[in-house]
Amino acid sequence: MPMVTVEELPTWLLERIPGIREIYESDELDWGREPPISPYFMLGFVLKPHVLELIERNDLPELKRIFDLLEYLANEGDASVKNELRVVTEEDLALWQFWGLLGDTTRRNHIAGLLWFPERRDRDTRINTHVDEDKYRRRWFEEIEKVGGFEKLTDDLHVSIRNRLGEEFEIEAAYVPRRE
Repeated sequence: MPMVTVEELPTWLLERIPGIREIYESDELDWGREPPISPYFMLGFVLKPHVLELIERNDLPELKRIFDLLEYLANEGDASVKNELRVVTEEDLALWQFWGLLGDTTRRNHIAGLLWFPERRDRDTRINTHVDEDKYRRRWFEEIEKVGGFEKLTDDLHVSIRNRLGEEFEIEAAYVPRRE
């Protein structure tokens, strides 16, 4: 299959995931179907509720099939598709518990999201240049191993680890509690 562009994404998803058609065509989402249809709309407002329903039903075969499609987009989507995919899967869906179903690129994207910390206070001011990124990455993996792996990583544990490592590495970020 070739690259999936922003323009092709709605049709591509609807053809491959028939279960999202009802959500896509719902009256509540009329606003999002006005051209051009954004990848954030398709992934965040159409696909996400479907995936959340599958998670609630624990439909692992269908989740695996959809995660395989998302993996394809993570590799073969255009830049906008890839960006919105990262936003929706990293920020809007807690997929830690399904780590074993995720593809390599999706996993790498999740890890990159975990390890992110601000590099600029504003356009002109660099911050956190003192952080040894390799050591920070190793510490994250140590902490994830302590909780039993990615499958056991809850949102609360994620925030706790992020804040603790933020303090340990003296990261300047809004999420790191200030020492007085």
